[in-house]
Amino acid sequence: MKIWFKTCCCICCVSLLLTGCWNKRELNELAIVAGLGIDKIDDQYSVTIQVINPSAVAGSKTGGSLAPVATYTIKGKSLFEVFRRVTLVSPRRLYASHLRVVVIGEEAARAGIGHMLDYLSRNYLFRTDFYILVSKQTQAADIMRTLTILEKIPSNKLYASLEATSRAWGATAKVTLDELINEIGTVGKDPVLGIIRIVGDKEMAGLQENTQKIQGNVLLQYDGMAVFHNDKLIGWLNEEEGKAYSYITDSIRSTVEVVPCPQSEGTITLKVLSAKSKIKGFVMNNQPVGAIEVKVQADVGEVSCSLDLTQEATIQQLEKEMEKYLKEQLEHTVQKAQETFHIDFLGMGSTIHRANPKQWKLWKENWDHHFEQMQISVHVDVQLRGMGRTTNTYEVKQ
Repeated sequence: MKIWFKTCCCICCVSLLLTGCWNKRELNELAIVAGLGIDKIDDQYSVTIQVINPSAVAGSKTGGSLAPVATYTIKGKSLFEVFRRVTLVSPRRLYASHLRVVVIGEEAARAGIGHMLDYLSRNYLFRTDFYILVSKQTQAADIMRTLTILEKIPSNKLYASLEATSRAWGATAKVTLDELINEIGTVGKDPVLGIIRIVGDKEMAGLQENTQKIQGNVLLQYDGMAVFHNDKLIGWLNEEEGKAYSYITDSIRSTVEVVPCPQSEGTITLKVLSAKSKIKGFVMNNQPVGAIEVKVQADVGEVSCSLDLTQEATIQQLEKEMEKYLKEQLEHTVQKAQETFHIDFLGMGSTIHRANPKQWKLWKENWDHHFEQMQISVHVDVQLRGMGRTTNTYEVKQ
């Protein structure tokens, strides 16, 4: 009798821990959000929500000519209001856990992105591993409505392309929500985001015809970086300046550099295998001083001039040419930060803060002014490791 009573008590206690599926949501009741485009029109947000069309993406015969995604554009005074108002047009409840990218329109970015970040970080429906971009010379809505080749879902294309270019080129910024919020809150460092723009005929962007040709009429292309002061967009970095920024901030994983041939016409293409950067800041004679050190290892990728790559002197000349080229690019970007934007998006202030917290307290409130006057030296060290599968250059018979 006692054993039976104890067994019943154990069963009852365990059953209390079984919650069941009290908040289950079936897949056919959800609209899976792949991307968001946020624009600002007057005093309202205009949000374009890119939702996956399961029938088209599955590739079944019933999918036929259906578009792989659908978009809903809703206006509201806040993003929270927009996501509730979307129920007026969407037959399914939005599910944002698979969100890949958020594209912010240029006008909205210039007005300030703080309120957007507050909603995206506060709402438990959103994960924080999606990328945030800025659209240039076009609205974010147009980006969301552009159908792409190879990837059926445009937001997946944006995500995959950003991953690929960060590994192989390094001229744009790959920034998640957490990283952006951290940069905005970091003393002595202003944030930078990647730029996305439309190349081609915008009228064809949302048509299936754009994906049914060998070369589409419209492409989504990354194009440098957007520079912010606090949470407001203030300007752009072009492709070369964006790559230089990546060198400075130790974000280059691999890339390619084309430098002039030493003592002859033509160019040499060098494949960067690794790049390690350090930013140092210190106080000298009551003035801020900075130093940027970059160490690069590279291989020879292509030669379009006559060179004897078996000679050590030739290799040293190539290293010096690349060091000179990279130093000029980095110094140009530093100069643009100090003389064009007048803000520290390089993170020099953070190094001063770590090196001399006491002095930083005196400069903190007026750091941008001190940054403009800051002496920043750039040192680049290049080592060539390999010549590829051949050491000699090909000569064309005359």
